[in-house]
Amino acid sequence: MLGPAFILTGIMLLIGLGTRLSLLAQALIYIALTVGLVLIDQADGVAYLGIHIGLIAGALIIAQHNKFVVLKKW
Repeated sequence: MLGPAFILTGIMLLIGLGTRLSLLAQALIYIALTVGLVLIDQADGVAYLGIHIGLIAGALIIAQHNKFVVLKKW
């Protein structure tokens, strides 16, 4: 289920279809993965997921300046 979710949100992000919505979905997936890693006591991967969440947060901040967007409202 994770693979198709990441592929779908990645394609949405690349073509500009619901940029903020796809970034939000990716952030929620990464947060769920981080919680899962913490629960099974695998702290090694949490730092990498934290970097991804930071990148998504940065992308959400600059998403308003995206000129190549199909749906501006989303």
